[in-house]
Amino acid sequence: MLLMSLWFFYSPHAVEIKKLKEVTHEQIATAFERDDLIIYTNPDDFKLSYLSKTSIIQLYF
Repeated sequence: MLLMSLWFFYSPHAVEIKKLKEVTHEQIATAFERDDLIIYTNPDDFKLSYLSKTSIIQLYF
């Protein structure tokens, strides 16, 4: 059985450029109400994690 988590990418840099109000990690976690939520704010970390997970998922299909 393959366990999946919910991934959420949030770019503080994009929010800053758009002059929007910052959203905290806690606000995102509270809004989704999920124990399996993984929040990324660094695009490189997100890409590395995504690529490593999709490679593993592809092995199952």
